[in-house]
Amino acid sequence: MFSHDDRLATAIRQLAVDARLVEVTRETGSQIHVADTLDQATRYVDDVRALILDEAVPSDVKRRVAPGLFRLALESAAQQLFYAKRHRSGASRLETEQRWSDVKKTRNRLALAVHDDPDKDLSGWLAQRDGRKSTVRIANAGVHGADVDISWGTVNDLQKVVDGILTS
Repeated sequence: MFSHDDRLATAIRQLAVDARLVEVTRETGSQIHVADTLDQATRYVDDVRALILDEAVPSDVKRRVAPGLFRLALESAAQQLFYAKRHRSGASRLETEQRWSDVKKTRNRLALAVHDDPDKDLSGWLAQRDGRKSTVRIANAGVHGADVDISWGTVNDLQKVVDGILTS
C-alpha cells in the first residue's frame, strides 16, 4: 500500500502483526529507493545519532535536545510493547489507548509496558541490564531542564534499551 498515512504501519507495529513494512522514496533523478521501515523508537535513536554527529549544532543545544529524544525513543518502544501485549490478551484498542494516555510519566509508562502496572517499582528491571538506569535518567533529565552530556556510549545504551523493549 502506498500512503503518506502512517496509521497502517502504526497498527502493524503496535499489534505485533507479522508483516514487512517498506518505505519507498523517490530521490533526485527519479531514482527509487526501497528500505525497510524503521519503528518510531528506532527513528528517534537515529535522530539522536544524527544530532550528536552534526558539527553545526552547538554542544549546549545537543545537551538540551538529546534527553527529549531519549524520552521519545523509550516511550515509543514502551508503547509498542504495551499495545502488542494488550492486543495478544484480547483487550480492545480503545481501552488500550485510554490506559496508555492516562499514564503521563516516562518511568510509569515503562512500568506499564514491562509490568502492566504503571505504579510498579522499576528498580529490578532497571538493574537487570547495563545502561537501563542511565538511559532513563537521561530521558528524565530533559523534562527537568537538566543539561546532560551525551556520548556515543550513552547513545549505544539507548539503542540497547530500545531493542530490548521491542524484543520483549
